[in-house]
Amino acid sequence: QIFVAENGAKGRGKAMQLGHLTL
Repeated sequence: QIFVAENGAKGRGKAMQLGHLTL
């Protein structure tokens, strides 16, 4: 979860795309 949070902070756009995948 922390790894995703770090990526999200750098690129929320990318996190959103891979967000549903990680969740």
